[in-house]
Amino acid sequence: GSNSDLSDNMISSSNSSSESESDQEEQAAAAAAAVSMPTFDEQLDQMRLAGNEAYKAGRYREAVSSYSRALAHCPDAVAVHVNRSMTNIKQKQYWAAHDDATTAITLEPNNHKAYHKRHQAKEGLGDYKGAISDLEQCITLAPTPQKHALQQELQALRAAAAAAADQAAAAAAAAAAAGFTDHGVVQIQEEVDDPTEVQQRLHDELKAHEVTIARRATKARQLAQQQRTAWQQQRDQQIQQQQQMAAAAAAALAARREERSARREARSAAKQQRRQGRKRAAAAEGAIAQVPEAAAEPVMAAAAVAAEPVAAAAAVEEDEAAVAAAAEPAAASPPPSVEGDQ
Repeated sequence: GSNSDLSDNMISSSNSSSESESDQEEQAAAAAAAVSMPTFDEQLDQMRLAGNEAYKAGRYREAVSSYSRALAHCPDAVAVHVNRSMTNIKQKQYWAAHDDATTAITLEPNNHKAYHKRHQAKEGLGDYKGAISDLEQCITLAPTPQKHALQQELQALRAAAAAAADQAAAAAAAAAAAGFTDHGVVQIQEEVDDPTEVQQRLHDELKAHEVTIARRATKARQLAQQQRTAWQQQRDQQIQQQQQMAAAAAAALAARREERSARREARSAAKQQRRQGRKRAAAAEGAIAQVPEAAAEPVMAAAAVAAEPVAAAAAVEEDEAAVAAAAEPAAASPPPSVEGDQ
C-alpha cells in the first residue's frame, strides 16, 4: 500500500520534471533558430535613429557621432548626410555642413532638403550668391505646400544679402579713407579688397570644392555597395550556422523525448502489473478466509506465488527509478548566438 503510493508519486514527480525540461529544451531550440545579426538596413536605421534622438535632445555632438557611425556603415545614406549637415549647421560648422549637403545632392540630385541645408551652410560661410541659387533650386524641387514658406525665406535671404553687401561696402570705404599714409608731401592709399571680388572668390572656391566632394560621393556609393554585399554574406553565413545548430538541437530534443516516452511506458507497465498482483493477492486472502484451517495451506501457498510478481515488479521499478535519476540529462542550455560586426 504505502510503498506503491510512494512509487506512484515518484512517477508523477518524474513526469512533471520531464515536462519542465521539455519546455526548457524547446526554448533552447528556438534560441538556436533565432537570427541575432540585423540586416544591413536595420543596422543603419539603429544608428540613424540614435542620432535623431540625440539631435532632438540638443546633444549635437552625440548626434554627429551617431550619424558618422551610420555613414561609416553605409557611406551613401542620403538622409543621414542631410541630418548630419543639419546638425553641423546647429554647431556653426558650416564647411562640414556644406560637404554633407553637397554629397547628398550628388547622390540624389532632386533632394530639396539637401539644397536647403546647403543654402544655410553657404549663408553661414558668407556666400550669399550661392545660398540664393541653392534656395531657388530647393523651391523648384520642394512639394507645393512648402513653397510659400520657402519663398518667404528667399525674400529674407535676399534682404540679408543686400544688407551684408552694403555693410561690406561701407567697411571698405572706411578702410580706404583710413588707408592714406603720409610720406612727406606724398600720400599713398593702402590697397583695399573690393567686397564684390571677395564674395566672388568665396563663391568660386566653394564651387571648386563641390566638384571634389562630388567625386568622393561617387566613390562612397561604390564603397557602400561593397559593404552591403559583405554584410549580407556574413549574415547569410550566420543564418546557416544557426540553422545547423537548430537542427542539431531539434534532433537531440526528439531523442530525449523518445527516451522519456519509453521510460514512462515502462513505469506505466510496472504500475499496472503491481495493481494486478495486488488484486490476485487480495483474492487469495479472501479465499483463505473462507476455507477450514486444515485446508488453508495449499491456498496460502498459491497466494504467496501470486504475490511474487508484485514484489518483483516493485524491485524492478526501484531499479529503473534509480537508473533514470542518474541518467536524466540536465536542462539544455541555449546555444551561443553568433555576434555580428557592429
